[in-house]
Amino acid sequence: MIRLNTTLLALVLLLNGCALTYKMDIQQGNPVTQALIEKLKPGMSRQEVQFILGTPIIEDPFHGNRWDYFFSLHKGNAPTETQQRISIFFDGDTLKSVKGKVQSEATAHAAAVESDDSGGLFDNSWDFITQSWEKIWE
Repeated sequence: MIRLNTTLLALVLLLNGCALTYKMDIQQGNPVTQALIEKLKPGMSRQEVQFILGTPIIEDPFHGNRWDYFFSLHKGNAPTETQQRISIFFDGDTLKSVKGKVQSEATAHAAAVESDDSGGLFDNSWDFITQSWEKIWE
């Protein structure tokens, strides 16, 4: 009986170790917020825009008057991914227009908190251990 309990305990711990995988957050690109977009004014130079937003992800060699900023965030255990794309258009060396949709900082923060509080593997795994432990020693 003790040997069976020990074997079951070892099996539960080994299987539980496989379930506790950590998936890191993957961020690609430059995060562009509404506050940064509001700092841009028509007539600004390319250097001023680059100082505010950072280096663009895509500088199209065929369209020298356009910079594209792409941002992607995939939370490790969340099933969804946050994406945004902003296009900056220049007339010569001066800012002409900005196109694209940006998440507000409050919305982005709420999405991050929601994905963190979704009860990922770590929260559920302790319930699994507790339930398994109780079943073994019944």
